[in-house]
Amino acid sequence: MRLSLIVHIFGSIIFFLFLSYMTITKADKSLILLSLGAMIYFILMTLITYRNYKKNKKSK
Repeated sequence: MRLSLIVHIFGSIIFFLFLSYMTITKADKSLILLSLGAMIYFILMTLITYRNYKKNKKSK
């Protein structure tokens, strides 16, 4: 459970940096929207994974 939390956090950071790079270089709009969607997905999965991790830790 902790590994998936770490993976999702790093995924969020990587896609945020990718989004920033593509915004600065004025890339195609579809690529910017794709990376924005991926970043939002990773952030939501991080929140869900953290909530489940916290719930499982409390129940033990």
